[in-house]
Amino acid sequence: MKIKLSKGHKVTLSKVGHNGFFYPCEKSLSILYDTAGDRLSWVGGGSKIPISIPENSVKISGSTDVFLPVWVSYDK
Repeated sequence: MKIKLSKGHKVTLSKVGHNGFFYPCEKSLSILYDTAGDRLSWVGGGSKIPISIPENSVKISGSTDVFLPVWVSYDK
């Protein structure tokens, strides 16, 4: 499922944790331009959902071919 993110939206970066799973870390970045990410079927993010976005949507020198797992807040 595609999730649209607007420029300036805050996303939380991932860190590798127990058994190599990804979890939200404390560091967050702002989206540099309107983009869409794919929802990942992971659990363990509390009130955040994991999505995969192009690296260049949060890093100026990032690649369009590399995708990062990030976490976004949502309301239930």
